Amino acid sequence: MEPFNHQLSDGRIPDAIMYNEITWDFVKPPIQGWTLERLLTLRPDISTESLAGIYAPLCRFTKMWLHTRRCTGSELPYYIHGNDSGWDNSTSFMADNVIINADLASHLILQTNILAFLSKRLGRGEEEYWVGERARLVKALIVELWDGEEFLVKRVADGSTSKSTSLLQLVPLTASRFLPKDIVDKLMAQVKTFTTDWSLASEPPSSPHYESDGYWRGPIWAPSTILLESGLREAGHTKLADDIRSKFFELCAHGGFAENFDAVSGEGHRDLSHTWTSSIYLILRQQACGVRKETIDFTL
Repeated sequence: MEPFNHQLSDGRIPDAIMYNEITWDFVKPPIQGWTLERLLTLRPDISTESLAGIYAPLCRFTKMWLHTRRCTGSELPYYIHGNDSGWDNSTSFMADNVIINADLASHLILQTNILAFLSKRLGRGEEEYWVGERARLVKALIVELWDGEEFLVKRVADGSTSKSTSLLQLVPLTASRFLPKDIVDKLMAQVKTFTTDWSLASEPPSSPHYESDGYWRGPIWAPSTILLESGLREAGHTKLADDIRSKFFELCAHGGFAENFDAVSGEGHRDLSHTWTSSIYLILRQQACGVRKETIDFTL
């Protein structure tokens, strides 16, 4: 909840909070919907008071994306920079920094979905609004960005579209329950392009833009691994999800808990002792050990 303690009236949360400054250059992606589903699955006893404390600021943050980050001619919100997505220099941003992309739409599909669920649980009576926003996002995602084979990147400046070789384009697998089966199947077929001996590369080693230590242009990251691993499970491909998870365990045993890893050699890059890598390792280990989880239907 710390970022929300600094939330602005327009719903924005800071890009970074440090001991001596708070930075507003960018925001963070709306990943809370995906996260809340997992928190409630592991801890269904989260108090009504805590959920109420989450609901109001999350509504404001989500509406910021839905209303202040939309341009004429599109139903989908846009990023102003790769940093907004968390995939700072991903090749999805090669055409422009200000883009409409499928990962953002899929995050917001899950976010509007969990807000509908929380609204009903808390008795707020706003379920219809959030379900309507979810339906609008799903329709627009397919109409505006799907070309029949893959999700495209759309420039806000002129509405032109282009293809991308980034793993970022497969993030909509996390929202596969809301997508047509043929789209999910085609996204699934693309996963193998990114799969190495160590898990999922952020840019395929075969890509002309691949860099072994290129930040989001090649290395393996823990956050993208858990996102795609969950997406594979969401789509019913548990065997492949298990394989990706096992490879990630081997990667951490080999390269430590680095910020990111060389997708081919498995060596750690950048910060060699990073909390999100160790945290995600522990989450996936717990999952692999078969820790009992609650079965909850979050979709209204």
